[in-house]
Amino acid sequence: MKKKAFSKIFASALIAVVIAAVLAGCGKDNAPKFGERVKDYDGFKTLKEEHVVVKDKLTLQVFVPNGSVSKSKFGGLTASNNGITLSVRMVEPNTIKSVGGMKKYIEKTGLTTLSNIFAVEEKFNDVVKKDDMAYASKYTISKSIGKYSAASKTEFIKKLEFEGKTYYAYGSIDVNEPALNDDSEKMLEEMKDYYGVDIYHDKDKLKERIEYFTKNPAKYKRVIAGRYLIPIPESWDSDKSVSNTQIKVYGPNGKATEKENIFIGSQYMSSSVANLAEGSLETYMKNYMEKIFKDLKLSIKPTKASLEGTKAFTVVMKKGNGEFKGYLIIDRNQMIFVYAAGKGKVGSKANDIVENSFKNMTYLRKTDAEINS
Repeated sequence: MKKKAFSKIFASALIAVVIAAVLAGCGKDNAPKFGERVKDYDGFKTLKEEHVVVKDKLTLQVFVPNGSVSKSKFGGLTASNNGITLSVRMVEPNTIKSVGGMKKYIEKTGLTTLSNIFAVEEKFNDVVKKDDMAYASKYTISKSIGKYSAASKTEFIKKLEFEGKTYYAYGSIDVNEPALNDDSEKMLEEMKDYYGVDIYHDKDKLKERIEYFTKNPAKYKRVIAGRYLIPIPESWDSDKSVSNTQIKVYGPNGKATEKENIFIGSQYMSSSVANLAEGSLETYMKNYMEKIFKDLKLSIKPTKASLEGTKAFTVVMKKGNGEFKGYLIIDRNQMIFVYAAGKGKVGSKANDIVENSFKNMTYLRKTDAEINS
């Protein structure tokens, strides 16, 4: 009798445990996934429950780093703890449709396909599309206050179904390597399982790259001109006394000199001019410039472009005792200038800097290369 009674008690207890596990989703195997709704789940060690506004009173349950949380008036939120920052917000379905889907949304508007102007090195990973989600990642090595540091970013967009309607949630995960600790590793593991994305975090690789740049400091940094990033010497800055909104003049420590200078700028160009046939474009530019600037002598010749899909020209301008020498790049409806100035002739050092800037310019956004190709 005692054995039977114990068996019944044991069976009842087992049933209760199973019911509790089903209701609470206890254990890693039963942990909720992003987009699912669970009640009173407390199985995560490093994440806590929050809510993002989907529409009106409809909210999306999310589990975020269990540190500080700030919420946007538009319904999104940002949560940070132990060197990891997560941001989540909703994206209008029409927006996703207009750009061509989730993968295209990240490619055209995402932060993992956009270069960081302060980076000395960046590594972009391709956008991955699987089932109801797309995601991408990159790492960045940058310099601040004389020290190199590493950070990585992963972003994703997920398709959700609520009450028979389709919605899209966007998220980004920033990992600040210097601020990580043992709890951070556990948090990254739980976030990877919950959000269903491969969060980029290669601490050994990033440590190696930091050590490399510490021993071999970067010689160049990058400045923006139109849709491009153009390298200039690391110690050079804009000389505000001779720069304007259209053309920036750079020199050592912000002081352009006769022997050390570079002019970088961009200007809108009508499609009727940009699409002129080879030969006609050079003639048009020569006549236009010589008409505006009296006594200006201009030589413009086509050359091999450093970036596919653009037109490039070598340019030499002479006016009085001054010479301007460099490149003109035409990209769709935009004209980019990269040249140096000199008295009599442009100096060899300035020439070398212009050559390096032209040959190593890159697209600000990765997908601009695909648009131009």
